Order: sequence, then structure tokens, then C-alpha cells
Amino acid sequence: MKRIIVSLLIALPISVVVTGVLLFVSAMYSTLFCVFFPYGELVNDIGVRAGVNNQTSWSNTIWTYAGLTALLLQFPFYAIVIAIANGWRKVLPASVLILIVHSIAAVCSALTMYRWW
Repeated sequence: MKRIIVSLLIALPISVVVTGVLLFVSAMYSTLFCVFFPYGELVNDIGVRAGVNNQTSWSNTIWTYAGLTALLLQFPFYAIVIAIANGWRKVLPASVLILIVHSIAAVCSALTMYRWW
């Protein structure tokens, strides 16, 4: 239990800093946004596909907040999963799974982004 708490106390601040740095970098280069934060991009695309184009619509606000939440909690979630994994035999498969899922989401996000352009 103590090891998990120490791991979380180390991993969560680092993930917050990484999120901030990647948000700053992706703000300078907008095409990197769909690679660094694919879940937020995909959630916003779902809102657009649902026909929510009115900026004053309540459902558009819900999709925007859901996308922003996915964007901000992505790397802390990764850190929590890796911190909870106990030992290299669990950390390595968890890291590979996170990498695969993130890569698939990034490709899907990039494809939907370029399709809308």
C-alpha cells in the first residue's frame, strides 16, 4: 500500500507537468494535438458527428467538457495505471497496452481531423 502511495505521489505531479508541456507544444503546432491528446479530439469529433454545430447548444457544451476532461485526465490516468502495476512483469505489459491503445486512438484522431479539413 505504501509503495502505491509513493508511486502515485511521484507519478501524478510528473504527469501534470507532462500534460502542461505537451499542451503548450501542441498549441504551437496544431497537427500534434491529435497525436498527443487523441481522446479529447475523438470526443469532440463525436459531438460534431452527432450534428451538434450550434455553439449555444447545451449538448455541444457537454461534448466540449467531456473532451476537455478526457484531454486533461489522459496522462494522469496513464500514470495511475503504471503506478498501480506491481513489478516489471505487470508494468511492462501495462505500458505496452497503453502505447498500443494511444497509438490506435492517435491514428483514428488524425484520420478524422484530416477528413474534416
